[in-house]
Amino acid sequence: MLAITMVAVPVRAQSVREQYQRAAQLYEGAQFAEAARELARFVQQYPSDPWTADATFYCGEALVQIHDYAEALPWFERYLKRADSTRSQHVQRSTFRIGQCAYFTQKPEMARQWLERFHRDFPQDPLNAFALPYLAELTQRANNLSLAKSYFEEALQSFAQGEMVPECHYGLATIAESSCDWGTAQREYTAAVANDQGRVSDRAYYRLGLLQYGKLHDPEMAKQSFAKVVAEYPTSSLFDDASYWLSVCRMSQGDFSQAAAGFAGLLQRRSSETGVPATTAQNNELLAAACYYLGECYRRNKQWNDAEKAFATGMEDWPDSQWLDDYHCGRTLVLLGQQQWDEAQRAFVSLRAAAPDSKPTGELRRALGHHLVA
Repeated sequence: MLAITMVAVPVRAQSVREQYQRAAQLYEGAQFAEAARELARFVQQYPSDPWTADATFYCGEALVQIHDYAEALPWFERYLKRADSTRSQHVQRSTFRIGQCAYFTQKPEMARQWLERFHRDFPQDPLNAFALPYLAELTQRANNLSLAKSYFEEALQSFAQGEMVPECHYGLATIAESSCDWGTAQREYTAAVANDQGRVSDRAYYRLGLLQYGKLHDPEMAKQSFAKVVAEYPTSSLFDDASYWLSVCRMSQGDFSQAAAGFAGLLQRRSSETGVPATTAQNNELLAAACYYLGECYRRNKQWNDAEKAFATGMEDWPDSQWLDDYHCGRTLVLLGQQQWDEAQRAFVSLRAAAPDSKPTGELRRALGHHLVA
């Protein structure tokens, strides 16, 4: 955000001047929380003072600097109510700040109205480098993709070196994805990470990996994208998902040992984070899938005991998961791999009775072939 320097204070009543100067010094020293308190106190004590309008504006500015947008918003609204007696520079910036604060406090309609007003009334203001991407995201959420695209493109054209360039490329990539324009999406995600300082890179690399794996059918490039998230963004909320897909890519390339290590690591991390076994701490499909693929990797490597343990764990801890039939299928294939024909037949019959039309049942029927009696 912009750092704004306080204007000089003219000579006036000593106590008023000293209190305002104290707040100004705190602001200029980047002690924004303290400055906001002093400025709010000044406004309360001297509501009719000529400097009260400036104090009102800078109180909002100080709160913005510490990202307290909810508290900042009413100060800018209050400032604009008396804008006829103040400098137009503050009117201009206050208009933007109201839209910005509404954007960050989840007031989308209010944010859109004020940001549109700012862009319309002050099209040359440098803060449009922020207003345009905010507007683009708001209109994208409202599913007006053509307007969102135009806002992103205008921001990139007008502010090619702007702070929000990565967000603009990321937004254009997601719009391209929604239109099934995979090539454009890949280019825009790549541009997003090339210009980023860490704000969108984890999301961009992750979505790029999904695109490369699922739509472009390039597991090697997808592996590199997911590996970026895992290596460079260990605190990202997407870290576990990226770890999972990195292992899926390795598995698709036949690297079952590395894939198994990744799936096992994911399950172990969840365990160490919660203090209880991972398979009971987070009853979600990501872990259920990781447990299944861990068993599959062991099975492909003919590590029968480890595979059996993984599938058994899945059946025990995710009995309601969509992967349950796959666990049974995997366990039956382990029995077949160990040449335990009778046990495999009983397991297959049990699965067929429980889920006769499931995909794993059909796959197992084909895999086991003549070894089993229908």
